Amino acid sequence: MLKLLFDRDRIYLYPYQFADESLTADMKDVFGRGIEGPIYSEFRQGHRYEYCTGEEVNELGKFFFEKILDESDFPQSVIENTFRLGDELLEFCETLAERDLKSLSAEELADLYDEYAGKIRVMRAWGWIPPLVDGIEVPYMTDHAQEALRGLLRERSREEKFNDIFSVLSSSEEESEVRIEERNRLELFRN
Repeated sequence: MLKLLFDRDRIYLYPYQFADESLTADMKDVFGRGIEGPIYSEFRQGHRYEYCTGEEVNELGKFFFEKILDESDFPQSVIENTFRLGDELLEFCETLAERDLKSLSAEELADLYDEYAGKIRVMRAWGWIPPLVDGIEVPYMTDHAQEALRGLLRERSREEKFNDIFSVLSSSEEESEVRIEERNRLELFRN
């Protein structure tokens, strides 16, 4: 049965189709595991919807969650690889901006495109891990953290403080990109 993987406003087909490819082929190449079945995209009135089988998303999320629990250095590896690969992608794009692409043959342009696609797809494979372990369908990480916190609070007879404490512990000190975008959109309306 197909389930909604995510939906977003103002997401374009290109280059976002690489996200789908990274969930299927690239995750399998990098981690030995990916989504086997197809991923379907639907565009309606500037909104993009992604569908795949919920079971596969859950299995992949559980696989990475167990990897986090079993390999203490894996979470840091996810962060470092995602940012390193993102930096490499940006550097590659900056070198393209400095080149005279009009002078290249169709084959040379295709090679550059393939290199770009490979870089973004591998980066996206690493970048999918956080939403897979906590947020696509089953919040493995949040459930685990809540259970651990409830246990600690139960031991100290402080269970009534769970919501307040969890809220503080799970809040970021920095604004998310989504929050920044929302704030910027509101600023446009004020001007």
